[in-house]
This record gives sequence, structure tokens and C-alpha cells, in this order.
Amino acid sequence: GGWRTMANGEQRTVNGEWRTAKGEWRKVNDTWQMTHGKWQMANGKWQMANGKR
Repeated sequence: GGWRTMANGEQRTVNGEWRTAKGEWRKVNDTWQMTHGKWQMANGKWQMANGKR
């Protein structure tokens, strides 16, 4: 695991891009979340936007 900053400024996993059923992950306000906004990573832990894990 771990993040790598690409030349274009995007961050991806060391193994490559995120691939999900509903869009790619993106960094928004210092948190990683899906483009649909369902899941997000805050403080290094994945959790749903509504606060449930």
C-alpha cells in the first residue's frame, strides 16, 4: 500500500489506479472519496460519508 504522487499531481496507489464499480477515487478536501461521494477516507481509515464504517 501507500500513495504515489504522479507527475500530473494526481495520487494513485503504488500498484496503479483505483478501479471501482462506480467511478474512480479522488481527493477532496484532504479526504479520498469516490466520485459518487459514498465512501471516503479520513484520518487514514475508510468509512462511509454518513459516519458508519
